[in-house]
Amino acid sequence: MNKKKKISRKKLEKRKRVTGIAIIVVVLGLICTYAVMESNFNDVTKVAAVAIENTQEPKLDVEKTIAPAIDKEEDKEILPYLAPYYERNEDTIGWIKVNNTFVDYPVVYFGDNDYYITHNFEKEISKEGAVFLDFRCDIEDFSKTRNIILYGHRMKDDTMFKSLINFKEREFFEENTTIKFDTIYEEYEWEIFSVFKTNIDFYYINTEFSTDKEWLDFMKKCQSLSLFERNVKFYPTDIILTLSTCTVKNDERLVVMARLK
Repeated sequence: MNKKKKISRKKLEKRKRVTGIAIIVVVLGLICTYAVMESNFNDVTKVAAVAIENTQEPKLDVEKTIAPAIDKEEDKEILPYLAPYYERNEDTIGWIKVNNTFVDYPVVYFGDNDYYITHNFEKEISKEGAVFLDFRCDIEDFSKTRNIILYGHRMKDDTMFKSLINFKEREFFEENTTIKFDTIYEEYEWEIFSVFKTNIDFYYINTEFSTDKEWLDFMKKCQSLSLFERNVKFYPTDIILTLSTCTVKNDERLVVMARLK
């Protein structure tokens, strides 16, 4: 009968180390493969702004990646009228008001584009959600993203961003030319230059522009899509505000854009 070959302690320990390293390599390989698949999935599923009918379950169709929270600068004073809202909810970063509509709400920021789709300003679960800032935008330095994007649901009772549909009428578009969007520290007015409907193939929520020409071309493209013409000359230093909501079609968005005055 064959005798079992004895393995020295050193060889046994070496074999264990080799086996352990092999297992680690395999696990890391699986993790990397998953990460690539996850990244590709996220790229494919990027879509524009979100808004839903209040008879439907909330659904997500905005950017989902988590970003660092916006730091509130202690040496800046919060606007007095926004202080009570900030005390109620420290996610408050501003206020949006559009004349002759029901759009007159605090704006919040959570660091992702998921939470306030299904939670209201009081952080209660709610189909109406809240008006919220895209996680990629920086309200303390507009120039970092240039395109400041706010999302709001389209509710049947005309609340949230539903009444933005008024801009589909030429008379309303011509008579209402400005939007009031204040950050928590500063007051700002914005000049409306475009209102359009688009499917989610047009990436109007872009916040990354490698050159001034690319930025100018983007603004001109958005202007050209407008239902009605408004003669506005653009400059590389321009900052724009984008309000986004759904239409009755699942793959279509209503967009109102305005330039910082």
